[in-house]
Amino acid sequence: SRLHQRFTKVALFCEEYICRDTDIDVLDYGGGGGQFSLVLKSLFPKSNSKIVDMQDTRLLDAFSPMNSQIKFIDFEASDEKFDFIFLNDVFEHLTFPHETLQLLSSKLKNNGKICIDTPCIFWLYSLTKLFSKSTHKKLLRGTVDSDHQHIWTKKSFINICAKSGFKVTKYIRISEYTQPPSFY
Repeated sequence: SRLHQRFTKVALFCEEYICRDTDIDVLDYGGGGGQFSLVLKSLFPKSNSKIVDMQDTRLLDAFSPMNSQIKFIDFEASDEKFDFIFLNDVFEHLTFPHETLQLLSSKLKNNGKICIDTPCIFWLYSLTKLFSKSTHKKLLRGTVDSDHQHIWTKKSFINICAKSGFKVTKYIRISEYTQPPSFY
């Protein structure tokens, strides 16, 4: 599936920082159904996955054995620390990304890493001056909705990370599309 392929790319993006023979504590922040842990465990067998989501009921029974769930209401007060925190298609939904990054920073072990997979700005947006206002509105209605609080350019992404006390050590743009190209 497309989701499995994306999760694999995200996990492998961090491969240079993970030793397959070492236990690692991982948090899947905003992990929804919990499918990421299946991919993570297949690539890094000694990973110990925890999951937190704003909607505690999203964790699917099929994936709960691979995820130790932290209830959202308990997360901020939890003293657990992680080697890696993954945000897979979560960052663009955050109303307060700066505050969330600050909270997650307090949940990292020394030398811990946060890996964020988020859609970037669609390449057509830079051409909007070529479009009429009505065409521009149609483009935005077709690609941005109220569920997506932020669309990140590389510059805005690096700026919000810096504002939150993080340095982006590795950045890659896999695709400018949030859907398969045939969708557009």
